[in-house]
Amino acid sequence: MRSSLGRLRWPALFVALIAAAALSPYWLGVTRAAGPETVTDAKAALAERLGAVKTVRERTLLSGRIALVERPSGPLRELALEHFEQNVSSSTAVLLALFREGDADAKVTLLDLLHRDWPTLGRGTDSWRDEMVRLGLQHETPAVRLAAARLAATRPLPRILHAMIDAAVVHPELELAAVKAVGVNAEYRGIRWVLDAAAAHEDAAIRQAAVRATYLVGGRARPLIHEKLDAESGATRALAFDCFLMVARPGDEPLLQAWYQRHGESDPERAAKALRVAAELEAGAYEPAIPDEVPLGFPGL
Repeated sequence: MRSSLGRLRWPALFVALIAAAALSPYWLGVTRAAGPETVTDAKAALAERLGAVKTVRERTLLSGRIALVERPSGPLRELALEHFEQNVSSSTAVLLALFREGDADAKVTLLDLLHRDWPTLGRGTDSWRDEMVRLGLQHETPAVRLAAARLAATRPLPRILHAMIDAAVVHPELELAAVKAVGVNAEYRGIRWVLDAAAAHEDAAIRQAAVRATYLVGGRARPLIHEKLDAESGATRALAFDCFLMVARPGDEPLLQAWYQRHGESDPERAAKALRVAAELEAGAYEPAIPDEVPLGFPGL
């Protein structure tokens, strides 16, 4: 029979190993509640502890743990955090290991670091990074969820988009972030959820974000929008029309004229738009009026 360790798959095995190493005396020395009071003493203490480990990855994990998990008083914590931030790009697996171990404050700090340093830490496809954001979206602490949602709403993370939408279903305060995430990732399969969620919302910001997300997704969203153009709900129908204008193209004139015939009386403002856009499409002069970016408005972020 294979041992439980043998059944662990990469990257789970590596995370388990470095997490165990992070807890060992060899890595940590003696944990102190209070750090050295002077910068000189703090530098010496940090150098001594980091000097006990051999690789850059190990030193980065240790400095991150001192700063984010132990959190000693005095300048040692700031020096450790500086070392960690300067070296973490060498392995984002370190981010996940610390994220799993740290408390809510540490998790928010790590998510904020990933957001801030995205040009460096966000390069390529990284399963460690995706897992960290996914865990953040599922966390019980609202501040952690908000920090993770800000990342998902403003950075391309296509592999955790489904987790962002699932989190928004459970936590309505994340709906705007999820709508924005669909646009950031240009994921047409999320448009149906966007239309349903935004149409049921009285918040104009979410409806505006839905229209902008449709523009960012582009033509692949057209079939999903067509389904809603004649929806029984007036709010859904109106939102679908606004979204359709983001992806309208030459040849859509009959569709717009038919929409005018069916719904012009109940929605005269959009009926006038339908005729104007049809005429502009026919003349080859149509340009969609793209909505402005909608700020998330998360407190403290």
